[in-house]
Amino acid sequence: MSPKSQIGLAHFYRNVAEAATGTKEVAHNVVGLREAAEEERQASGEVLSASNSLSDKSQALLAQIQQFLKDIRAA
Repeated sequence: MSPKSQIGLAHFYRNVAEAATGTKEVAHNVVGLREAAEEERQASGEVLSASNSLSDKSQALLAQIQQFLKDIRAA
């Protein structure tokens, strides 16, 4: 193999190694993104649950206030 071919082959191998490293980094970033998305999904579920609970409590409070006002009017 000629020296020029050897240089070209070395350059090719270096590019392949760099591409492999880049691929590993992308895969690592995708895993991190997936984990972050899962955490966000869980957090949004907790917010939804808290919101539903607050809505239920506000409805109960409204009913109590309405009953209180009704009792005052009747007195």
